[in-house]
Amino acid sequence: MFEKKTIIVTGASKGIGREISRALAREGANLALVARGVDALADTRLQILEEIPSCKVEIFPCDITDSERVRITVEAIVQSFGSIDACISNAGYSHPQYFDQTPIVEFEKQIQTNYLGAVYLLKFCKPHLKAGSFIAVTSSVLGYMGCFGYSSYGPSKYAVLGLAETLRQEFAFDKIQVSVLCPPDTLTPGYQLENVTKPKETLLLSEGMKALDPEEVAAIFLKGLKKGKFIINCNLESEVIFRFKLMAPEAYYKVIMSQLKKIKKDKLGMI
Repeated sequence: MFEKKTIIVTGASKGIGREISRALAREGANLALVARGVDALADTRLQILEEIPSCKVEIFPCDITDSERVRITVEAIVQSFGSIDACISNAGYSHPQYFDQTPIVEFEKQIQTNYLGAVYLLKFCKPHLKAGSFIAVTSSVLGYMGCFGYSSYGPSKYAVLGLAETLRQEFAFDKIQVSVLCPPDTLTPGYQLENVTKPKETLLLSEGMKALDPEEVAAIFLKGLKKGKFIINCNLESEVIFRFKLMAPEAYYKVIMSQLKKIKKDKLGMI
């Protein structure tokens, strides 16, 4: 599925995007790596070439919130590789905080990065894709469930999932696979930054939940792509939450509120 295929990966400079890129390289893919940070991108490329010297991998620094830069970058990739067989929109970030304490600009930046960045990439890649190609976007478990403290992030990831559901229908007639990765907490540099600003309630809600390694997420992602899965959850806990929320949203809400009330009463002394 991946061998000799030219695949674009955004957010490839670190975290899940870096590990997806490394995993694809092991599968024989040709890689166009996209992110803002030139040095980190170059480091990802070096890691890949140290492990798989024969891999064709090039870097394309780009701010995915700039639609014109994304257009130019996609055209540069086509010029360099001759074609595009797949694209993975993985760039994104989060800044958890209480709604009242989150500035408007943070809502705007996360929509621009997490959602519009995906729109721009897919918009400019689509004309180059053909039957048998695939596109994939990274949403989150918070793309199908609301979570205390994530009012600026969750909606942007809901939007990504909604976009994918729509494109899955439209692109089916072109025989282009659409998949959505929905990782839970993952041990990335971004996750470490999140923990700095997370409300106490949010930290306590996730207490006891094991964060995954990005290498593990990447392996599960590629396995899901090979199976043609649409929603790719990364552990049993996420799959159970996904189905519970889908089938019984009011019951899900009651469970979450029960947990929050217990946290506020027993651990924060606020009730």
